[in-house]
Amino acid sequence: MQPRYSAVGATEGFARLCRGEVDIVDSSRRISSAELAVCNGNGLEIRTPIQIASDAIVLATRNESDVGGDCLTVQDVGAIYRRGSTIDNWNELGFDDLPLKATGPGQNANAFSNFASQVLGVPSNATLLRSGYDPHRSDDEIRLDIIGAERVRRVPMLVEQELRKARNELAGRRRIYVAGAVIDVRERVLRSIRAQNRRRARRKEAVADPAALARRNLRRVDNAKRLARNRARRRFDRRFELLRASRSRELLARARRSGVVGFVRFSYYEAYEDQLRPLEIDPGAAGDAAIAAADRRTRAAGATPPKRLAAVDENGNRTPNCIFPSQLTITTGEYPLSRRILLYTSTRGLQRAEVRAFLAYTLRNSQQLATDSRLVPITNRLRADQYKFVTGSEIEPKTGRLPGEPTTGGATSRSQPRRSTPQASATRRTTRDRSPNPAARSSVPGISSGASATREQSP
Repeated sequence: MQPRYSAVGATEGFARLCRGEVDIVDSSRRISSAELAVCNGNGLEIRTPIQIASDAIVLATRNESDVGGDCLTVQDVGAIYRRGSTIDNWNELGFDDLPLKATGPGQNANAFSNFASQVLGVPSNATLLRSGYDPHRSDDEIRLDIIGAERVRRVPMLVEQELRKARNELAGRRRIYVAGAVIDVRERVLRSIRAQNRRRARRKEAVADPAALARRNLRRVDNAKRLARNRARRRFDRRFELLRASRSRELLARARRSGVVGFVRFSYYEAYEDQLRPLEIDPGAAGDAAIAAADRRTRAAGATPPKRLAAVDENGNRTPNCIFPSQLTITTGEYPLSRRILLYTSTRGLQRAEVRAFLAYTLRNSQQLATDSRLVPITNRLRADQYKFVTGSEIEPKTGRLPGEPTTGGATSRSQPRRSTPQASATRRTTRDRSPNPAARSSVPGISSGASATREQSP
């Protein structure tokens, strides 16, 4: 069997599926009711989509920093990034009085197009973003901007510039201060010499070599003046060292608490969660309706949806529903900035052995493919349920493997530990679900961020 792939948009892919031209469509959005009606009108029943992976966008600030809050609604995020935005301080969102700067990837990045679609509801177009948006060529550049690496690096230079300016402004005062200290010491030493001469005169002591005594007294005055000059310079310059220390602390704190917010893919955030602090996302009233609709679909299928707080309290006020980005909330689609990679097929397609074989192969390898593609793998339970739906086979009870899966080397979860530190672990919320996840960087055909239509053909 040799599958044939075609890379098209989701709308075109579903149109081909409804015309019976393809057997499988992979898409990051659900099929619309209008598209389902077209399929039904053509006598094609579209089955429940098969989820093979998930992806998400994480909005983050600097870890171990605080902008005054941890949760934004989707509308807040849009208000920050949308063209014409006037939000330039976190206090406009009810947080601390801190300048706000927005950054993220360039227009050609997948994360950019996903963000534009999910948050702004527009195609990937940089002109639709706020003025002052600072695009970067890589996730590493975004992270360094968020944590203020360049700002921290420039602090010593800025401090030296301030010290140089202060020295120039105070140069005259310094000369006066040093000169005054030298004159005071000279007068004290001369008074001491005169006092010694008077005592010598009262005692009628003869001076064997007056010239030698005069030279000794002159050296005594010069040495005292030199010591006083150096001591006065050090004492005056000590204020510059105090200024250096205080300004360094102040500028470093400002650089590290910069108020920069940026968005990256979830896989990249997990690799650097010791440096990045994710913001929870509240879907807002529109999201509440979507969650309620999902719960109704769950009940209609004979299952019980998870328990949730009431969307509205007894006073009619909406209860915030802040959702932390984790593998669980992303896989279930609960996290508002997540998207699930879905495979759609029809009842007629599932009747073909080639289609079932292709779907079974994809599910067996979905977790490793997702990891390699920097996506979030589906859970073992979801993979097993979907495999049974496609093939009718159960997971082997003793090993938890799927039929045909090797005894070793099979991917059941992300196998590499995430990059982390004990310091970061101490700051994590214990209630947040965070599973290991490496930042793999390869791209695997068959799991993509767009939609494609495929038709299996027998050799």
